Amino acid sequence: MHEVNPAGCQHLLVARSPVGQVAACPACGQIHLSLEYLTLRFEAESFRELVGMLAIAQQRLDADPALTEPTPTPTRTAARH
Repeated sequence: MHEVNPAGCQHLLVARSPVGQVAACPACGQIHLSLEYLTLRFEAESFRELVGMLAIAQQRLDADPALTEPTPTPTRTAARH
């Protein structure tokens, strides 16, 4: 899919999922990460570093499910007189 915006960029769709999409622009060399109402633009190397960081984070989250479990908050007991 090619999408041309007014600045002359050609967004070439690289990947899409229910969460968003990734497009590359050969004209400006940027990677566009779109998540619902938010689009972030990256230089190719910065995008690569972001993907690497996210992969490491996902590996750690998969290895330790406790990291994503909510911590129970202590309940307060009323002072008794």
